[in-house]
Amino acid sequence: STMGHTRWNESLLSPTPARLIVARMLNNLRSTCEQRNDAVRLAIVMQLRIAMPEFAGEEQSTRHAMSVFN
Repeated sequence: STMGHTRWNESLLSPTPARLIVARMLNNLRSTCEQRNDAVRLAIVMQLRIAMPEFAGEEQSTRHAMSVFN
């Protein structure tokens, strides 16, 4: 491939599983909430993330984020 360009491949047309789209959206929301210091929305996003197996192991981060409600 050339710099900045991806070579064409038929696999680029493969559908992205909805689960991966949701995971990406939750990652983006987490980042935005962290950048904006929005603790309440971050706690909600972290609670949603922990429901997905892709984010297993983030229990401590989620508990920390949820402390905003205590």
